[in-house]
Amino acid sequence: MFEPFYDRLKRLCAERKTSVSAVSKAAGCSSGSPTAWKNGAAPKFETMQKLADQLGISVRELVGVDEWDAQEQKTVDTLDSKEHLQFAFYGGEEISDELYESVKRFAEVAKLEELLRKKNGGRIN
Repeated sequence: MFEPFYDRLKRLCAERKTSVSAVSKAAGCSSGSPTAWKNGAAPKFETMQKLADQLGISVRELVGVDEWDAQEQKTVDTLDSKEHLQFAFYGGEEISDELYESVKRFAEVAKLEELLRKKNGGRIN
């Protein structure tokens, strides 16, 4: 079952004996950010990374992506073949392992943001 971002963040903070406002402030967020999240907005990936770092967890754990339907993650998982990526983005031209890993990370970020938009009514804050 999906847990809204703010509710999940609040629970994760409580488990660590801290508050959403303390974690968001330490992450460099504006004072209005928690209210926006409470009202259904989702933070940008860069903000999620900072929040996750403050909590000592991964972004995937922060947003609960591992708990969503495995089918939702299929887009990123299909990038398991360097050959597929080379064909899709570079016309079959050889790419370095570093570029392949960078594109996979970018796809992961894009997919997380897309999932959050779907779950939060299209809003990213």
